[in-house]
Amino acid sequence: MKKEKIISTVIFVVIFVLFAIFFSKDYLDFQENLFKKSEQEQLVLKEAEEFNVSKIENLENADLKIAPDEKILSNFVEKLDKAEKNIYIEVYMLTEKRITESLKKARNRGVDVKVLLEKSPYKTENINNKVFEELKDAGVNVAWSNEKNYYLNHSKFFVIDDLLIASTGNLTYSTFTVNRDFFFYSSDTKLLQTVKNIFENDFKGKKVDFYHNNLIMSPNYSRVKLEKYLQSATKNIKIYIQYLKDEKINNSLLALKKEKNIDIEIIIDKKNLEDESVEILKNAGIKIKGFDGKTMHSKAILIDEKYLFIGSINFSEFSIDKNREFGVFLKEENLIKNFLEIFEKDFGN
Repeated sequence: MKKEKIISTVIFVVIFVLFAIFFSKDYLDFQENLFKKSEQEQLVLKEAEEFNVSKIENLENADLKIAPDEKILSNFVEKLDKAEKNIYIEVYMLTEKRITESLKKARNRGVDVKVLLEKSPYKTENINNKVFEELKDAGVNVAWSNEKNYYLNHSKFFVIDDLLIASTGNLTYSTFTVNRDFFFYSSDTKLLQTVKNIFENDFKGKKVDFYHNNLIMSPNYSRVKLEKYLQSATKNIKIYIQYLKDEKINNSLLALKKEKNIDIEIIIDKKNLEDESVEILKNAGIKIKGFDGKTMHSKAILIDEKYLFIGSINFSEFSIDKNREFGVFLKEENLIKNFLEIFEKDFGN
């Protein structure tokens, strides 16, 4: 028994020495990277905690288009067909045939085309499989989002040469022809570089965030920034959202109504009108209406008719705290005017 114990001890010591010789540097590098990652996350979170709407910047060549409108699809395809340097696509669903064909043609003419897709969209787990294989066979650099990083990658943003496009909708035919969705465009240099950094890391499967005052990203800091954004309201809030399932956000809206008497109007998808949370908010004096069109898919928040959020973030715990999501804040008066006109029309004011 004593002999066996000695042998076991010797074996353990030998293994430990070998590990130290061959793997100690890798282990230390791994620990260092963990520390650096944590430090980066803390830095980004600190900046988010210091956010207020006065820090929202005007963006270069900003534009906003409202779906449904098939011209937006034609315009998107045209931009893909004219791309000379790069096309970066990060999107939850991609099924639109004209877009996939344009991506293949762009790759064939030497454009740097990278596509990042969600592998298992909720309740439609295989919807991206066909396009993924089609693009892969055509030589397009296509990848699945790293499942270890996020519950789902629900982002919808695209970089075509030096243009950023952020959408509330996916790259599906229904987005352009049926849904109420929004597409935001900008060639702002600083914003574009930040988004490229985000895409490159997401594409490589790295969980890294970069900060810009006009951006909001899930999961690491979107709740902090979204709460601060809502709390900035002094007069009114107008919201397009599919559903109202996040208890903390709902409580914030209730507090804003009760404590500051903020006029809050919300348009949701009509199939969610019977939710208990909707009844609670309505009973508190918050005005909620179902969208009269076919599908209400957008996620947008207008504060005091001065600041606008456009993005992929839904009012749910998964969307805010667990998914990869992407959104943009803007304050361009002409874009807000266009948004306000369509909201008033949809709400029936």
